[in-house]
Amino acid sequence: MSGLTAFLRLSESAPAIDRDELRRVRDRMSMRGPDGSGEWWHPTRRVAMGHREFALGGVDPRAAQPLASAETGSALAFDGRLYETAALGAQLTGRTGRRLVTNTDAELLLRLLEEKGERALHDLRGMFALTFWDERRGALLIARDPFGIKPLYYASHGGLLRVASSVKALEAGGALPLDRDPAGEAGFLLFGSVPEPYTIRRAISALPAGAFLWIDERGVHEPRAWVRLDHELRAAEAALASAAERGDPAPGPMETRCEVAAAVAESVRVHLGGADASVGCLVSTSADSAALLAIASGLDPARPLRSVTLAHGDDGADIERTTELAKRSGADHRVAQLTESDFRAELPRLLLHMDQPSVDGATTYFVTKAAKERGLHAALCGLGGDELFGAQFAHDPLLASSGTRDAQGEATGPLARRRTELARVQIDRTATHGAVTDVPADWLRRRGLFQPEELPGLMGLERARAGLAALEPLAHVAARLGHGLANDWSRVMALEASLYLRNQLLRDTDWASMAHAFEVRLPLVDIVLWRRVAPFLVAAPSGPEGHTALRPAAEHGFDRGFDHSFDRGFDRAPRPATGAAALAGWMERERDLDGWRRHEGLLSPGTSWARRFACALLEREVA
Repeated sequence: MSGLTAFLRLSESAPAIDRDELRRVRDRMSMRGPDGSGEWWHPTRRVAMGHREFALGGVDPRAAQPLASAETGSALAFDGRLYETAALGAQLTGRTGRRLVTNTDAELLLRLLEEKGERALHDLRGMFALTFWDERRGALLIARDPFGIKPLYYASHGGLLRVASSVKALEAGGALPLDRDPAGEAGFLLFGSVPEPYTIRRAISALPAGAFLWIDERGVHEPRAWVRLDHELRAAEAALASAAERGDPAPGPMETRCEVAAAVAESVRVHLGGADASVGCLVSTSADSAALLAIASGLDPARPLRSVTLAHGDDGADIERTTELAKRSGADHRVAQLTESDFRAELPRLLLHMDQPSVDGATTYFVTKAAKERGLHAALCGLGGDELFGAQFAHDPLLASSGTRDAQGEATGPLARRRTELARVQIDRTATHGAVTDVPADWLRRRGLFQPEELPGLMGLERARAGLAALEPLAHVAARLGHGLANDWSRVMALEASLYLRNQLLRDTDWASMAHAFEVRLPLVDIVLWRRVAPFLVAAPSGPEGHTALRPAAEHGFDRGFDHSFDRGFDRAPRPATGAAALAGWMERERDLDGWRRHEGLLSPGTSWARRFACALLEREVA
């Protein structure tokens, strides 16, 4: 884990790179990398890189970043963690005859990129964001991992390209205009987070998850996807269709559960690796967490895994069950109690580290803070199970309505009728309605924090029109579906993974944990795992069976049955008398977050705290 930055002059006439600006950007990310800093300059001063180091296992000075090759002149700055690197290193040596000098991700990645360029991305398993100067090509490559666990942003302004791990780091450089982007604001109000490739700043763009981008003498090229989740699902559907044509039976529930459970266990082993005692497990009230805890604890029973759960408000029953699960797994478990006074004291720092506005992330911020205070530096987390394994789909009215057709093939049901309502929005028809499938409109109606017709009252009419026209919400959602997915289960999984998981949960987990220089590892958000289980997830006619496969894994090693009645993660929508509801109440009573009170429509009793919190954050941006 770390923070990275890179600057590139886009032409001979561009101004010189300002060393002080580069250092301001780099050092704004000091919590992402508290263990050291470095910079690299090309001999021509055309390109420079900066890096902040987070050294979980110590720093090998021979691989300190930015890492440059004395042989080729290429250089790398990298944020993240790679897995199965020993096999990659051996294969690299076999192809090139060159042995790695260090046992580091950075050196391996630099050599792979020198050999293959962007094709090397397909060899990688892990979470990463990178900048790579290719001396032979005279070009800069930036890239992100398939799901976007690690963030990366860039800005082309005044003849220079600037890249960094956070929006606020680029702002800290002091050279970019800070105008707010109406499309980013509109996206935040619609989705609860700013959707890629937008940010809250007009001058700064997010490199999309699973994409790479080259910058050379011809300028800044368009980002290109090197992996797409809808394509992965389509490949899984195609494999099933081919099997059916051959007469092979579709996988049944038992086979699905066995295969998915085995794949999850393998991913947990890989992500835990040979970790020392500073790596633990974050445990929430979910089957995902229980499964990870049971599997990870069983890998080395002689060394109890340290685990942490956050308690806040009236969630005693959930905490008791989580503690019992940890006890049965043999974990060395601790419950960290968060009080309202703790929350208020820490809120200014939380908002300082929130890189872009989001209605999620607060609980992750506090649970990773508690884990760090316990002496842990990294932890496994079950985030991603809902979105990638279909946990929330079994009773999802979106699928019930969008999958129901009349004799003419038109969707029927309450959400289909809401799609028609959406078509009548009088802000800008082209911004909110078009030739798209039913699922995007229904998804936006069901998952939207606000609806397009509400934005003028929050942003102003002209700004809302401009934001919606640039964002085109339905087209934005539909683009994440691509073409050719055969069933609504696949479509909704593609949307959940491409929109909610990438833009909100993963981004929030990054800033919330990096605020404490803490590494969160996500075994369920793993491209190798997902490719292995995707055929089983899309095969079941009544919906994905994949998430139920986590339950036998959770039961594994326990001496009595596992209680599945609770299944909520760290940042789920609050229910009455839960800790999440208590946290929402604290937010609503906080004076620094009372900007929502200026909007009459949010004063009604029962209004969602997330809607109020979103408006409060946007008011802070305006101020």
